[in-house]
Amino acid sequence: MTVTPDGRRIRYTLAAWLAGIIAFISMNFAMTGLGLALDGDWVSLLTVPVAVAGCLIGLWTARRHIATARTVKRRDQPELPSLTMCRAMTYLLYLRPFAEDGRLATIDPLVGGRARLPYARMLGLADSAGAEDSWEEQIVGLFRPCGEVVAVGSPGERFAFPGAKRFYLPRDDWRQPVSVGMRRARLVLLVAGIGENAKGADGTLWEFTEAVRLLPPSRLLLLVCGSPEDYRRFCDAAAGAFKERSERLLEVGEPPVTLPVLPGHPAIGEVDRRHPLRGVVQFDDTWTGEFTAFDPAAEAGGSRRRNRAMVRHQMEPFIASLEPRLPGEAAGASPFRYAHVAGELLNSALMLSMAGWLMGRTHTPFLMRAVDIVFMASVFLGEARTAISTERHRARKNVTILPPPPPPTARSARSGHSPA
Repeated sequence: MTVTPDGRRIRYTLAAWLAGIIAFISMNFAMTGLGLALDGDWVSLLTVPVAVAGCLIGLWTARRHIATARTVKRRDQPELPSLTMCRAMTYLLYLRPFAEDGRLATIDPLVGGRARLPYARMLGLADSAGAEDSWEEQIVGLFRPCGEVVAVGSPGERFAFPGAKRFYLPRDDWRQPVSVGMRRARLVLLVAGIGENAKGADGTLWEFTEAVRLLPPSRLLLLVCGSPEDYRRFCDAAAGAFKERSERLLEVGEPPVTLPVLPGHPAIGEVDRRHPLRGVVQFDDTWTGEFTAFDPAAEAGGSRRRNRAMVRHQMEPFIASLEPRLPGEAAGASPFRYAHVAGELLNSALMLSMAGWLMGRTHTPFLMRAVDIVFMASVFLGEARTAISTERHRARKNVTILPPPPPPTARSARSGHSPA
């Protein structure tokens, strides 16, 4: 029987949880052995090394299965057969150099980009909502209230990176479909970066010139995901690309395209780690750009807390301010499901209560029982934070975009009626 990618991912996730439970039980045995040794039963101290080894093996196994589940998640990324499947003025077109895909596919780079087990989240000390999301998924999720985000997939890639829904175009016939997609897009998101190899970003630079040629300024947004030096290289390369494109347009009798006024990269506070979306550039009616920087240094706390606070206090309000400038209307936002969150918390409380009841039936010193009770209370608080945060993100992203009404036809104008 063939196992679907969803089934494989569920199996690996369940295996990771089972390994984590084994590690938790082993840790309890180790603590019990230490407690009995402190009470004078020194023979119990011999069980501590075995229990610690079981705990470490369980944690290592959980980490491995989490990494495998993440790989299966990438392979299960859905594809879009054609961009025409999306209604005009309801989607966002995400454009970037394909070289950016690998960097933005990193999962949780705030811990070094490795598939580490989230120990702080397991202890309830951190919010685990979106812990399995790559940076591209998080960036796409930020803009999801403005519409579904779609992107051209890299030619020849075996599996699509999680994030924007991919559609694929022929390697030598992609410009016209992308041009049509820009006209139909509610908003074009273009990553302002070229990396170390400027030649590898020729397609992105052409897309920039085409977007300026076709779209009003309110429907183009530059995403700055690299360093200030990378953004400067993009601005320099864009000047040459606009000059070359204007010369070609003049040769065929079409008006040239003018380079927008690109602002400099403002100074941002230095932090150990930061969200990859450093800022955005939006344009006014004269194509003069304004750089809005997202600065985690302006928030309090550690690196992870600062980035989460920056998302809530800086990024989300900015994206909400884009809505009045865009065609169509965002409607049908999903309400916060309080009953669903309460059900999840009740389930977690029952499971932890069962674990506490089983622990109470064993010969465990009072100090160890107190430590276990504090540990389970911390885990429950972490589950509560995660459940609330996950539901908040779901409600924010679950938005329906209503396209603008079609322009009146000559027939409707003569009859004096406007289309519904």
